[in-house]
Amino acid sequence: MPLPRVMGDMVLLPTGDVLIINGASAGTAGAEMARKPVLNPILYRPGLPTVSRFVVVNYSPIPRLYGSTAALDTYVRVLVGGSNPHDGYVFSDVSFPTDLSIEAFHPPDPQAVEVVLVAPTFVTHSVGMNQRAVALQVERVESSSPPLNYDVEVRVPPSPTIAPPGYYMLFVVHAGVPSEAVWGRDMSAENGRCCFREPSSSRLNEDSVIFVRRSVAAHPWHDLEIGSFAFIMA
Repeated sequence: MPLPRVMGDMVLLPTGDVLIINGASAGTAGAEMARKPVLNPILYRPGLPTVSRFVVVNYSPIPRLYGSTAALDTYVRVLVGGSNPHDGYVFSDVSFPTDLSIEAFHPPDPQAVEVVLVAPTFVTHSVGMNQRAVALQVERVESSSPPLNYDVEVRVPPSPTIAPPGYYMLFVVHAGVPSEAVWGRDMSAENGRCCFREPSSSRLNEDSVIFVRRSVAAHPWHDLEIGSFAFIMA
């Protein structure tokens, strides 16, 4: 770890990376027991060589200590909020005033296509509730019509132990750039195939998983900005 940290929170990202955020570099875990806030998040990239796995990223000026929280949303942002409770709401004349703001943290963008299920979760008190990211086996990727559209066939996990029934965000990741997610739930076998059922508000039936424009702004993969993927769940 490049920075010492107590009361940190970790969030699984659809790229397979882990965001380490919030916390302090001195003191102990607990209300009003820590000092020296760590303002720089760290990105842990398990696929890189050992000496390159930890990356220090841009800082936030807001201390997030005891009681802070972090959660991934469908736009590949990590929503960060909370921290610093006192005996009553104290906004001044203390080392770390109560903070009620929420920030949206964008992990940096880094060749193959990956399809990843991420369970809805939030992190607080250094404990991730229901964190789970499952990379699906890609069986086929083919160009379709119109141009810059693709059909992707993936195989769902063979056991509910790997992906228990429930709601998931489904991301497509290409060249390290994740798409906006669509919501789905309950993978189950029907007629020898597995179905990823989507709630009525999901865009999965529209065959339209569009890459987040923010994610590709600094990269040459401009086709991702207007490309889309249709899914066949095998």
